[in-house]
Amino acid sequence: MNHALAGRRRGTWTWLALLGATGFAWWLGGESVRARSAVPLLLALAVAKGVLVVREFMELRAAPARWQLLLVGWLVLVAALIGVAYYSGVR
Repeated sequence: MNHALAGRRRGTWTWLALLGATGFAWWLGGESVRARSAVPLLLALAVAKGVLVVREFMELRAAPARWQLLLVGWLVLVAALIGVAYYSGVR
């Protein structure tokens, strides 16, 4: 298989996965009854989607591990801070 074709196919599957994850997050977060308990799952899903974007669409799949770790670490840190802020404000 042509390398460019394989890359496009991987990009298409990644985009479909992001689309499905977004739909799931919209469905899960849309119900106010279960929204508060779903926050950790929604944040984890957001981090997973961010990792897909970083690796596939920012072309960091072949980058040195430290760059990938830096960006994924940043995503995890931001999600953790959002979670802490959310739960410290919810009573």
